[in-house]
Amino acid sequence: MISIALFVYNRPEHTQRTLLSLQRANNADKCSLYIFSDGAKSQKDCAKVNEVRRVCSDVSGFASVSIIERESNFGLAKNIISGLSDLFEVHERVLVLEDDLAVSYGFIDYMVSALDFYKNMGVFSISAYTPNVAIPDTYKSSTYVVPRTCSWGWATWRDRWKMVDWNVSDFDEFISNGKSRSAFNKAGDDLTPMLLKQQLGVINSWSIRFTYAAFKCGQLSVYPVRSLVENCGVDGSGTNMKSSSRYESQLTKEIDLNSFVDNIQVNYSILRSFRSFYDTSFIRRIINYLKIRKYIFRL
Repeated sequence: MISIALFVYNRPEHTQRTLLSLQRANNADKCSLYIFSDGAKSQKDCAKVNEVRRVCSDVSGFASVSIIERESNFGLAKNIISGLSDLFEVHERVLVLEDDLAVSYGFIDYMVSALDFYKNMGVFSISAYTPNVAIPDTYKSSTYVVPRTCSWGWATWRDRWKMVDWNVSDFDEFISNGKSRSAFNKAGDDLTPMLLKQQLGVINSWSIRFTYAAFKCGQLSVYPVRSLVENCGVDGSGTNMKSSSRYESQLTKEIDLNSFVDNIQVNYSILRSFRSFYDTSFIRRIINYLKIRKYIFRL
């Protein structure tokens, strides 16, 4: 049985779009869908949360549907960490979506095939989204690997999930080591500043801690050369992303499941393009550097 976790909050239109796209995906009827509905943060969110739950209550087209309604507001990070930790007690692998993603017809087939193919190959997670990176004409595989996880339609295995130290207990040792910071930033110099914000309590992100765990384990993440997920939530409606067209990526119906890259080595031409997509501006790099130095000075 294929297990899919969907995390929803207060966007009924987005949630319905996600569910419709998932219902239309090939092999949806072979999936157990678990919907984690977070509780309202304030009274003004109650109506929207209830509308989301009404939308979810009408879902069909899957082998089974389980709806977990939080009585209080967990927030996205706690909802995902708690929900997936529970699922991994009974499932060996899980596909994960949030309420602002639309998936293609071949999404489930790709994810399951990639989970099977890369299970024993030192891969930390599978992504179904790819940013607009330049793929060389000579590159013939339908997937590539980079040292960065993705939170927009992804999957992993129980043993990888259990490797994550959600407290980031070695953070002070890491942040004080320039070589470690540089290595962590190979797929974008925004990573270390995000982890610093997480540890300072400025943000509450499960994703940056998941990416750091992959880095500590020395494992890469798999991406498709063309996206099987579209983020419909970068429209100002969410709590974590401002409106932007930057993350738009051409959605493909399906990709070649027989040409996965089997050499788990980074293609540096792809990595350069990938990193440039996430790298911050010169001014932002200076600001981030000063914030890091300030933190280290206080240790």
